Amino acid sequence: MSSHISSAEVVRRIELFVLMVGMVVAFYILSLGAKSAFLSLLKSGLALQDVLLTAFSLVMMGAIVSSPFLLLALLGKKIVGVGRVNRYQISGLIISLLLTACSVYLYADAHRIVSTDRSSTAGLVFLAVPFYLCLFGGVLYGLLNFLYGRYRRTIPQE
Repeated sequence: MSSHISSAEVVRRIELFVLMVGMVVAFYILSLGAKSAFLSLLKSGLALQDVLLTAFSLVMMGAIVSSPFLLLALLGKKIVGVGRVNRYQISGLIISLLLTACSVYLYADAHRIVSTDRSSTAGLVFLAVPFYLCLFGGVLYGLLNFLYGRYRRTIPQE
């Protein structure tokens, strides 16, 4: 058994690393908002139900925030070839880079909105960002998987 890592596996690992960086940045910005929520709870008097509700909402937000990155990680599993890198895998890496760049910008903008606007609906922007990232990334990666499936049917099987 060879310990050689193929170039396709290297590109896949780079893609997963890029998605992980995007998820870490999103969680960091979410934690900045969580810090202010917990600080306001401490100032107003600590009630157990408020702390539990805030903690539960943060767990739910964590699941929602991680969904676009997990979606792309799962969709990318079909494209990884054995041996050489194919153009579909490079396209998947580019989609992952775009999603990570968009997430950094959108989450930073969402944090700016939440920290300046004190309305009760300002926090909903943290729900809108992952929805649009899932939609954008899922559609692009779904199209890529569709094209890759058609390509695999046209080449002769060994």
